[in-house]
Amino acid sequence: MDNRVQFGDIAGQRKSAEVIQSVISSQLFDNMLHVCDFGCGDGSITDWWIQKAPYDEKRPHSNYTKVSGIDLIDRNTDKFNFTCGDILNMPYKDDEFNLGWCHHTLQQLKDPIQGLLEIRRVMTPWSLLFLTVPQTLDTEYGRLKTKFSQYDRNYYTLPTLITQLAMTGWDCKKGYFLKQFNDRNIHAIVKPAKDWEEVDNPMDLNHAALVERDVLPECTHDMIKAHGYFDESCLLLAWMNGSLTNYGDRV
Repeated sequence: MDNRVQFGDIAGQRKSAEVIQSVISSQLFDNMLHVCDFGCGDGSITDWWIQKAPYDEKRPHSNYTKVSGIDLIDRNTDKFNFTCGDILNMPYKDDEFNLGWCHHTLQQLKDPIQGLLEIRRVMTPWSLLFLTVPQTLDTEYGRLKTKFSQYDRNYYTLPTLITQLAMTGWDCKKGYFLKQFNDRNIHAIVKPAKDWEEVDNPMDLNHAALVERDVLPECTHDMIKAHGYFDESCLLLAWMNGSLTNYGDRV
């Protein structure tokens, strides 16, 4: 259990959550969903999922959205199934969820690689993960600006996030990513990679190995083959609304 109180720019976090929520189709909720909010905080953003397709006692056999949440900060709630626990070692069984929400949490984990592995463990092979992290160093209105919370342990850019997701078995080749101008949030929507072969240490998977495993966006391949790595200058990434952003224009 963590004795810290809720912290951070709650209004800003809700605004960044709306960026992903705005592209989630209502048809998704025609399915039977079990959502987990990994790092649910006070549950204020978790509540969005609760309201989308609640259980209807008059239609007990219809599909609905079951919502769970886990956080180190304990709380009492009857709105969703809350677990006070560590994302690095969750009490959930394998393949328990078919949708995951991880919003402004990954950057605070002691071991984000283990966190992403554990999230993939508790999600089904056909699940979706919606994830947002803040970028630490960014350009804001034409000036460099550094911003981070006192509890942030990891610092992200688009290449860093894509690399960590890919090396932990998330399919970034078919994923969606967005980093808006003058907005420090990085958004990702990814699925578990098919036929993923586990490794003892994901950090041993360099960019060339990730190309061979076919989990990196195709726009990164030429730069990796030429230089052994990739950065923002080669990124041409799609978002769920059909937009395509050339991040090389910002370098």
